[in-house]
Amino acid sequence: MKRFLKVLVLLCFAGSIFSCKKESTTFSYAWILNNSTVNVKLIPVKNSQLNAVESIIIRNNDSIKIITNDFAGKGKLKNPGFQNEVLLTADALLVIFNNTDSVIHYRDTSSPNMFPNINSVYQTNERGFMNIANWKWSYKDVSKHKLENYYKFIFTEEDYNFARQ
Repeated sequence: MKRFLKVLVLLCFAGSIFSCKKESTTFSYAWILNNSTVNVKLIPVKNSQLNAVESIIIRNNDSIKIITNDFAGKGKLKNPGFQNEVLLTADALLVIFNNTDSVIHYRDTSSPNMFPNINSVYQTNERGFMNIANWKWSYKDVSKHKLENYYKFIFTEEDYNFARQ
């Protein structure tokens, strides 16, 4: 009888371990790449004001990781997007190439008159930084319970040439 109880307790313990369901999690990583031949400076614009304190400089042919988001307990999500309080919540983004040539990336709700003398790229433009759909997305199914999403926005030589116009 004691042996039976020991086996029963052992089976219950083993069953509880194997019946625990591990929560799946998703991670999102976002990078900005500079494939142009000059340095790029990114300055968020909030409430029509340049926010130079939160600016980012990316050297030519370099990249910077701007975010890692953890969607713990949300399951394995493909293309969930990502959150970045500085860049993606700004009204616009001033992009300065080579410390001299600028272009402004607007949200559709931003006033296009903020910087009337600078070339503009709107969110709906295929090169619009402010639209996450314009970021290159890929993913990796890392394990049974983990999925990683990768987002990249690439500034190109064509972007630099547009700013120079």
